[in-house]
Amino acid sequence: MELLASIESAINKTTTSPLYTIQNPLALEIKSSLDILADKVNTPLRLAIIGEVKSGKSTLLNCFAGGEISPTNVSEATASIMKISYSSSESAVINFVDGTCKPGSVSEIFDELIKYQNNQEYFKNCKDVVVKRNMPGLKSLNIIDTPGLGTITQQNEERTIEYFQDVDVVLWVFNGNYLGQTDVNNYVRTVSNMGKPIIAIINRIDEVDGDPQDLVDYLDDTMGVYFKRVFPISAKKAYHGIVNNISAEIDSSGFKTLYDYLQNNIEKQSEVVQTESILNSVQVLEKQLNLIHRQVLDNINLKLELFEQLGAKIDYASSSFKSDINSYISNWAYNEFLANAESSLKNKVNSMGMTSTNSTEKAVKDELDKIISNGDNREIKEFIDRLNIYINESWQSALERIDEELEESMSLSIEDNFKTYTEIPSLYSTVGESSGLQDSMMTAVAAGGALSVYAAVLGPAAAHVSLAGALGAFMPPLMLAGAAVGALKIFTENKKKKDSLNSLISSSILAMREAVCNKIKDNVSPFISDIREKTLNEAKDKFIGNNFDGMTTDEIYKLKANVELFLTQ
Repeated sequence: MELLASIESAINKTTTSPLYTIQNPLALEIKSSLDILADKVNTPLRLAIIGEVKSGKSTLLNCFAGGEISPTNVSEATASIMKISYSSSESAVINFVDGTCKPGSVSEIFDELIKYQNNQEYFKNCKDVVVKRNMPGLKSLNIIDTPGLGTITQQNEERTIEYFQDVDVVLWVFNGNYLGQTDVNNYVRTVSNMGKPIIAIINRIDEVDGDPQDLVDYLDDTMGVYFKRVFPISAKKAYHGIVNNISAEIDSSGFKTLYDYLQNNIEKQSEVVQTESILNSVQVLEKQLNLIHRQVLDNINLKLELFEQLGAKIDYASSSFKSDINSYISNWAYNEFLANAESSLKNKVNSMGMTSTNSTEKAVKDELDKIISNGDNREIKEFIDRLNIYINESWQSALERIDEELEESMSLSIEDNFKTYTEIPSLYSTVGESSGLQDSMMTAVAAGGALSVYAAVLGPAAAHVSLAGALGAFMPPLMLAGAAVGALKIFTENKKKKDSLNSLISSSILAMREAVCNKIKDNVSPFISDIREKTLNEAKDKFIGNNFDGMTTDEIYKLKANVELFLTQ
């Protein structure tokens, strides 16, 4: 019962983990795998056969059974997992995912499976098929026949890989004509890293030119680390020898060497082999549990670091933004504001002749006085509208840059983090390498990857502060206008009337521009502060909500502390 105690200890560790508590998918998957291993303790040793289409695994299965298991290659044709064992009375049953089943004779069940051949929806709901045959070769072996890789849907493919948690030894059948396929190699690595011993079989060697030992050496050199042994055989030749009772064919096929190895090292030592297989799987799952916690902790720390950067970047952006807005205002005030009025007045002055009357000078003076006293409200209001648009566009652009910088930083860090953990083979468990592992690093802890500062926090600028309203009475006091009029009288008495008038126009409008420019900047300054404050609060709320699955800041730091504590135990 030491084996069961080890499993129960691992289950207890899993169910008390902070990630299991928050329903992390990988933690839940580890718990499910441990439950399967616990159920296996009192069951016979199971041997699974897997291989690519056309590898000859069904022929090999018939060799073990001592006869043809079925008239058709049902597992490959129907993408179904078949559990085959010995019984004096033959029977079969289809078990469905929803817990229902369909029993019948072996031929009836095979007919049912063939009837739904290529019906993905049907086999998506088919959990497995249990077949009991009265064949002498099955007395010493419980065999699980799996669909040929590449013939099944992704969902059934994942189910096939997951099924290996329920087996003790794997026979992996390779087609001797096509060794070294990358996708097959990935599957081998995944199953091996579940802690399952794999015996490699290079089949169809009768079709390959050259010495079969060269194939064995190649597989040993490229993937030998994953295999307990490698056997070259011709299943076709062996099966012909078995059904026709030709011992020489059986011996020369290489099947007898394989069968003797299984008899002496697997079947006769089944209890030891099964215990070792289960313990290896438990140890792998425990390592995976720790790795997941380390990985989640790294990602929490990464995102909290980015959370702090978010505030600093918004502060920096608002400072640059304020400087940019002030430059925009100054450029308008000194280069555009009253430019037409100034040009018009100076044109009038410059057109004055020697015989110009006082009425011309008075008209210039009155127009200047009017401009200084009242300003050009239409021109100012038009600029305020432009300024509102410019503020929104500039701030949104600044926030998009922050978004891009932080998201790039996050992507690079997560990629580095992912590479670090994928270098540790035991991270791969019942899920395939290209599955949701990367996405699951923060699943139920940090849903989603985008930072999303949300420039929409702004809305229309006028919705926060109405600049036009705030500037309603900003014009220079009448004292300034009166002073300008007095100066006009003094200058116009000067002999150099044109120069004096032009100088007066320039200085008066400059004073006007300075007053308007400063007044707009004074009103914009609190508006920018308001934008910065609202953006910072909104961005931080969105960051926490989007990256920590709606957890509060306190909950995040509590989870961080719990994960750290778990890793020290």
